[in-house]
Amino acid sequence: MDGLTGLRGIAALWVVAFHYDIGPFSPLHIGRALPLIRLGYLGVDLFFMLSGFVIWHVHAAEFRQPSLASLKRFVGLRLARLYPVYLFTLLLLLAMLLAAPYLGALALDPRNFRLHQLLIDLTMLQTWGLSHKLGWNYPAWSISAEWFCYLFFPLAAVSLTRFGRWRLILALAALLIALSGVYLVVFDKTMNQTLGAEALVRALIEFLMGCLLRRIADVLPIERIPWTPPFLALLALAISVFELGLPLASFMPVLLFPVLILAASTRTDLIGRIAACRPLVAIGAASYSLYLMQAPVQKGTRTLAAMIAPAHPLASALAILGCLTLLASATTLVHLYVEAPSRRFLRQRIA
Repeated sequence: MDGLTGLRGIAALWVVAFHYDIGPFSPLHIGRALPLIRLGYLGVDLFFMLSGFVIWHVHAAEFRQPSLASLKRFVGLRLARLYPVYLFTLLLLLAMLLAAPYLGALALDPRNFRLHQLLIDLTMLQTWGLSHKLGWNYPAWSISAEWFCYLFFPLAAVSLTRFGRWRLILALAALLIALSGVYLVVFDKTMNQTLGAEALVRALIEFLMGCLLRRIADVLPIERIPWTPPFLALLALAISVFELGLPLASFMPVLLFPVLILAASTRTDLIGRIAACRPLVAIGAASYSLYLMQAPVQKGTRTLAAMIAPAHPLASALAILGCLTLLASATTLVHLYVEAPSRRFLRQRIA
């Protein structure tokens, strides 16, 4: 599954580029020159589909004959995957908030970090309608939505296991059509929904699409299908729709994701071989830590970010390099010394 790990790395980098473009790097207006960065919030949609694909691959067999023991094991393993880094980043932000007055620089605005919000964040339920804000660690809204999808997965596993080939394909098409309709009518032509029912609908539909893609991979010879030509054709269509400013402009990339995931899950297609290259796989392996560390690093590098200005290209380049170096270093440390050992320890205890 190296190709899917590499694809996860691409999605993480895309989201970080989006957040940093509207955050510390905003004075340079990079997104205007590179419109793809402005759509970086769609990296989360790719995450949701990938998650459905991988969760089905790993856990679906456990629910062919569901039991309370299999349900408890599944929930425990998913918590072991999500919660340690999630909790670590919350505690890191709390430490930064408490230390800021003594460091002579207010890195965090206390008005945006209330105690009641922290208590909600600790439950991973902030996206479920319990909060009107993204929470202390703003990218973590999607982790809350992911947790919702995990709890829904056993029911999906029991149901989708009974689907035949054509029912799987029809179900995937129906979900795509439903999501496009929701995008046009409910989401007001933007997929960037991060709170409440809209965010949960966004996550759940795409998670189920990922599950269906993995089921389709069981019944179709995906290794023998040349995925690159249809992907390039859909990419050209998406670019055309975006350039023309049509209503589905920011939804079109979502249509690419199923093809991209199926291609990346094979070793025979060009896309799969590119996604499985070592640098992308390395980034993908640490992508969860990268995703959750982007906000603490952004808050902690405000002094560097203040140096970024179009009128000072050298200072801006050095500041950007410093921010990205700190992000890469922090991600590596958290991945090696928090994420990996905690997951290994908890999985052993659960097993």
